[in-house]
Amino acid sequence: MKVKILFGIILVALVLMSQNVALASSNDEKPLVVVSTTVLESIVKDLAGDKVDVLVLVSPAVCPGHYDVRPSDVWAVSNAKLILYHGFEPWVEKLVKASKSKADVVKVPGPWNTPDALKERYRDVAKILEEKLGISVQERLSEKLNEINEVSNELKAKAEAYNFNEVNVIVMEWQKSFVEWVGFNIVATYPSPEKLSTKDIVELEKKAREENVLLVIDNLQSGVSFGQNLASRIGAVHVTLTNFPGNAPNVNTVLDVMKYNTENLIIAVKTAKEIQEKNALKEKLSTYKTLAVVGISLAIIEALVIIFIRRR
Repeated sequence: MKVKILFGIILVALVLMSQNVALASSNDEKPLVVVSTTVLESIVKDLAGDKVDVLVLVSPAVCPGHYDVRPSDVWAVSNAKLILYHGFEPWVEKLVKASKSKADVVKVPGPWNTPDALKERYRDVAKILEEKLGISVQERLSEKLNEINEVSNELKAKAEAYNFNEVNVIVMEWQKSFVEWVGFNIVATYPSPEKLSTKDIVELEKKAREENVLLVIDNLQSGVSFGQNLASRIGAVHVTLTNFPGNAPNVNTVLDVMKYNTENLIIAVKTAKEIQEKNALKEKLSTYKTLAVVGISLAIIEALVIIFIRRR
């Protein structure tokens, strides 16, 4: 009898212990934040650090607006505590509905590819993390805002050093705000290539030649073949920028994207100016050759005239 009672006590204790372990495990589990892009991924990680698990749905090489949902995305969204997206992803609502997710789904609208815009997105996400997950990120937010200011000053100084303001460019419209921010003279912009008509293309070429455009600035996620062809036809340098982290080594945050894009623009400007100098040198050589031929021709004519006069 005593053995049975002891066994029952031990069994009850084991059950209570297992429940406590399960409860502790549940309480210790990090909330899963599912985000549509690497932009939101980098901001959440910067602010929340290891307090959350973050899962990004769309590859940085793909336009989020044209993303094809995978079966694994349904599982991720169904297990999420919080879902963040920009607002230009038409598939998000259907995905959430299909997954029967109970997570808070929050839109984080607005641009992010200039320092001021990026600071606003950090503030937006910080507020969402605090309200929806109860995570205080004010200290990290303050650090990131200061870092954005520092990088902003650094990039502006580089833009001035390389005289971006003296360079005329044509730019894909999704990169306009950043290219304008670093100081380039934007002669014209163009939309996604599939939206361009033949008339649009002719006008872009005409404008580029009239304004002596040196760079055609493309956006990786929207495709680069049109920009390459345009640059080739007008004799400009083609350069590709990205709007999303994760497309190059050590480009893990939006600030890294801004630095990466600026360095690519510096290389393109250097290349364009070298081409300009070579072309100017070729023109000078051509002029010198023409003058030399004219000089020789005049000398020959003069010699013939002298010979003719002497003979008479």
